[in-house]
Amino acid sequence: MKKILMSALIVLFTGSAYSEVSIIFQSPANSVLDHNLAAIAQNQLFLVYWSSDASTSGFDNTNPTAPGGGDILLGAFNITGGAAVGGRITGATPKVFGAGTTTYSPGFCYIAVFEQTFASYSGTIANGTYYGLGPISGPLSQQNPSPTTSDNYGSLLSSGSPIRTQQQVTSVPEPSSLALVGLGIAVVALRRRFLRS
Repeated sequence: MKKILMSALIVLFTGSAYSEVSIIFQSPANSVLDHNLAAIAQNQLFLVYWSSDASTSGFDNTNPTAPGGGDILLGAFNITGGAAVGGRITGATPKVFGAGTTTYSPGFCYIAVFEQTFASYSGTIANGTYYGLGPISGPLSQQNPSPTTSDNYGSLLSSGSPIRTQQQVTSVPEPSSLALVGLGIAVVALRRRFLRS
């Protein structure tokens, strides 16, 4: 009877464990540079991703809002969350992810900063937009049952090793667009052939 009761208690406690995480995104000045190597403008967009494998390999530069490899887009944020300082992510208010779930811990996170204003973001990133990937975090600390301390992502960033938005989003044409291009080429070829004969 004691054994059964002990087993039930273990299942109860492990079953109710949460792994929501709380992360502060705060960086020193000049830790985010644009493609001209100047301090990035204020109010730019950054996206936060969760990864199970401590890598950024799931980031898709053809569609940054749909990562692959099991990575998850956690959210979109304004780099100017506090005092506005060019080249800096500000705002010490922790962001909580996975409240009441067992989704994100253990795990890691990374960010992508874009040369696009946060206000203009509507779920897509335009082709040609410059971006830079931030480093992978250390293992996220499980907070149970609710966050009392936060992982500080800003501690991964420094003005000595900044994020640089030197790569560009490159969208791949959809199959329907390719089909229209193919049809256009076929029509031109037939027209030329018709004109020759």
